[in-house]
Amino acid sequence: MTATRRHLLALSALGSAAVLMPRSGQAQDAQHAGDVTLTLGNVVRNTLPLNVAQTGQRFRPPTRIGLGGVPIGNGFAAGTDEDAEAALEAAWASGVRYFDTSPWYGLGLSERRFGHFLHTRPRDEFVLSTKVGRLLTAAPQPPGGTMWHDPSPFAYRYERPSCGKYAKQRLA
Repeated sequence: MTATRRHLLALSALGSAAVLMPRSGQAQDAQHAGDVTLTLGNVVRNTLPLNVAQTGQRFRPPTRIGLGGVPIGNGFAAGTDEDAEAALEAAWASGVRYFDTSPWYGLGLSERRFGHFLHTRPRDEFVLSTKVGRLLTAAPQPPGGTMWHDPSPFAYRYERPSCGKYAKQRLA
């Protein structure tokens, strides 16, 4: 089977969703607290597989495995800030250093949660990617009809030439 970006993103989203889902059973002892399924084989703390650097090509994250922000933005179910923090902490402890989000994910909720977690980490130790095009503005309530569960109170609009505006807004 040929691995594609679509497969990687789908698997990352499923893995993230699994971390945020309520636990179905109790751990058997303190050493295995938080375990959901048994781990087969030896658990080692090696670095994650790296992508081969290619100059002149489109962006490729440094590692082949990253954490997507859809579940962090309440894409599959409403989660708390504590759930998101625990998922991000588990990913970091496992060696994940590539994180992907978007202002669309939870109408800014995913970006806020990633920012809260990553602001205390050394900047040269991780890669954070996002998307452009949807501009968020504060609103009394989030708009209806989105896929997000309990999103942040922002309205959005799509603006094609927003790359420069978005960068200035995020870097200000």
